[in-house]
Amino acid sequence: MVGKIIKYMRLKSGYKQEEIAQKVKIKQSTLSGYETDFSKPNYETVAQIAEICDYEIVFIDKNSGEKITQDDLNRMEKRHQE
Repeated sequence: MVGKIIKYMRLKSGYKQEEIAQKVKIKQSTLSGYETDFSKPNYETVAQIAEICDYEIVFIDKNSGEKITQDDLNRMEKRHQE
């Protein structure tokens, strides 16, 4: 499923696989593997691709509907480091 999301973001943003791969510093064949669900990217790679394609990753609590974004996670992490 993650592969379909990556491909959707890339296509909607008008990027070619080669362009995204170069920006993320991976091989085009690696990105192709992600898009076909042959292999799975780590969260950081998905976040990079989303950022390049101008998308935001949002986690939604099924029960409360609360939304958590990467910015929320970064702020929480920063508070715990202080």
